[in-house]
Amino acid sequence: MPDKGKPLTVAANSAVDFDSSQVVGFLCTTSGSLALRKLDQNGATVIVSTFPVTAGQWVDIPIIIDSRRGRATTTSGGAGVLVIR
Repeated sequence: MPDKGKPLTVAANSAVDFDSSQVVGFLCTTSGSLALRKLDQNGATVIVSTFPVTAGQWVDIPIIIDSRRGRATTTSGGAGVLVIR
């Protein structure tokens, strides 16, 4: 797990908007799926990535979103902590 970053709690089957272009990773507390999207000037979402996550595991997500706003959405019961910079 990284030593720097802002933690954002993402509850099961919910969405959290964030103001950052860099996603570091996700610490999964409940297995499910995680989708990351960027938010454009119109507020519309564009899918960046969708993948399964497993409880108890840290998932490195070394991506840069080409906007300053993003959205993390958990589905299928997934929950955890998204770390951004």
